Amino acid sequence: MAQPAPRPQSHPTTPADPSPGAAPAFHLVDPTPRPAYGYLAVPDDDEDQINSLHARLATHATDAGLTLLEVYVDRDTTPTTPDRPGLEDLLAELAHHPGAVLLVPGPSHLPATPTAHHALTHRLAQTRATLRALSTPPPRLPAAQAPHCVPQPSAPGPGLGPLTAEGTFELTLRPDDAAATLISALVRLPADARFVESYGDVATTLVFHPAPDTAGQPR
Repeated sequence: MAQPAPRPQSHPTTPADPSPGAAPAFHLVDPTPRPAYGYLAVPDDDEDQINSLHARLATHATDAGLTLLEVYVDRDTTPTTPDRPGLEDLLAELAHHPGAVLLVPGPSHLPATPTAHHALTHRLAQTRATLRALSTPPPRLPAAQAPHCVPQPSAPGPGLGPLTAEGTFELTLRPDDAAATLISALVRLPADARFVESYGDVATTLVFHPAPDTAGQPR
């Protein structure tokens, strides 16, 4: 696997005979781009989908000035799948590249169970890696694995509705909803969304607000 090249040093230079009062000129050598790795978790083995997601990560890395060294893939993997050999190999590689960037198409590619999510956060902190989730819809689930939760408030089970007129996401829970179904709905939220309130009696609706962008307006 390719190793990042040593970071070159910047060497200031000045003209041999600068004009009186002129500021000294500097020649700056561009630093080596920051290394990045990608991770995909797809619910089947659809190579077209994998190639498309890989291309999106590569495009983002190029636009962000990153060097995408490798993309790891776990196939037949849903948000609640505990066994992720690709992710384990990736985390082991990140240990050799402190400060690298981990790119994922969206939060639905990451483990959704509390225990697994906490373990991932801890290991990323150890390597000082930066996790960057791009904005993308959740991966397509095959019919045999798709939860009955769909992003429509009228569907049975926890329903994550579209962005409301008030600029919030609403997730409705009903009696007898399974925990796995709730998790599948939660991972559809933007990673930086914030819980703001809940309402309802038998059916409870959780309200999340998108994090503001740099201009202070909801995204």
